[in-house]
Amino acid sequence: GFQFITLIQNIEDSIEDKNAITDIVVTGGYNDWANIDGVYTEMEKFVQYSQAMYPNAKLWLAPVGWIKTTSTKKELVAQSIGAWKTSGNSLGFHVMSTIQELFHNPYLLGKDTIHPNNDGQKELARCLYEELTTGSCTILQNGLVKENNGQWAMYRFGKIDRNATGLYLEEKSKQYLFLRNGFQDLKYVGIVLNSTTGKWTFVQKGTTGTYTGIAKSIENGRWYFCRKGILDWNFTGVAKSIENGKWYHCKKGALDWNFTGLSKSVENGKWYFSKKGALDWNFTGIAKSVESGKWYFARKGALDWSFTGLAKSVENGKWYYCKK
Repeated sequence: GFQFITLIQNIEDSIEDKNAITDIVVTGGYNDWANIDGVYTEMEKFVQYSQAMYPNAKLWLAPVGWIKTTSTKKELVAQSIGAWKTSGNSLGFHVMSTIQELFHNPYLLGKDTIHPNNDGQKELARCLYEELTTGSCTILQNGLVKENNGQWAMYRFGKIDRNATGLYLEEKSKQYLFLRNGFQDLKYVGIVLNSTTGKWTFVQKGTTGTYTGIAKSIENGRWYFCRKGILDWNFTGVAKSIENGKWYHCKKGALDWNFTGLSKSVENGKWYFSKKGALDWNFTGIAKSVESGKWYFARKGALDWSFTGLAKSVENGKWYYCKK
């Protein structure tokens, strides 16, 4: 929101020996998208002021402004950066070249997709120093990078980030990838917390999926029910485990090893008998429904609505008469 000349005027009184200033660097380029035609005029005022106040200073221009969206504003920002470079060259700035691509990396931008995050600020400082001392800078890899073997990896300041474990958004595909210790884990099958959405999400083959069923949590090793890839804390019923293909009873989204009784299958809506959490296909007898609290007859693990006769209760071993 500042004009070119504003910031340097604000610090004028704090600089005692103005002849000792050797370099002045201007970074930015984003805000000028709203006044591209005024870039040359404002930059010219800055040059005239700086040359008068700091006669020994070399003027540098670092056009790093960017925005992470694909909107029309991105095109305007690109035009603004173009105006910076053209005007800067005309007015005698030393225009930094390699640094211009720095914030095209979305992993260096904050939530507003405009200003640099902590890593972005560190990289900007490093690149400015390199430009000032060597005339160019090396843009280090930051964020998700697809390796030659097709596997994704998380880089931070040019090195694999071994602390990167979890789900990370790949910007181009808008797909979340699961990484463990910096590399995409293609073998893991289970539930992982998505720190961006705050939801526990099913992962398979290195990315999120739309699986409905029971899977294990990476955090505590316990089993939970996912519906279309998201842990469903409201679900109570029978579902299939992706790990062993067996059926289990879940209560409020979590596998309940203490449950013995009848509950409804998420797959076909029918009722089945579970013993200590696991569906028991060998059970024939009377059991209690978790939904209604009523007692029903099950044959070979499945509720049998056609049965009429005496059967034994799983709870007390006594015999009771059932009618359809």
